[in-house]
Amino acid sequence: MDSESLTKEQAATLLKVVGPAKGFLHRLRERMVKTHFPPDDRLFHSVCKAHDAMHDLWVRLHYLSCDGAGRKKE
Repeated sequence: MDSESLTKEQAATLLKVVGPAKGFLHRLRERMVKTHFPPDDRLFHSVCKAHDAMHDLWVRLHYLSCDGAGRKKE
């Protein structure tokens, strides 16, 4: 199985699960910025990497859940 094997409905279900986690990481990163975590702080760096990876996953799932988008043309 691969991402092309997922139905739009399966991708949409995964998207609903990933969305809240993505939102949490976004809010956490914003709080860390507002409380002046230094850019070279290891925890801040890890949160930023996790947020970016979760955002990438969310975007890929979003496109897989749409009609015709995110799928290879046959």
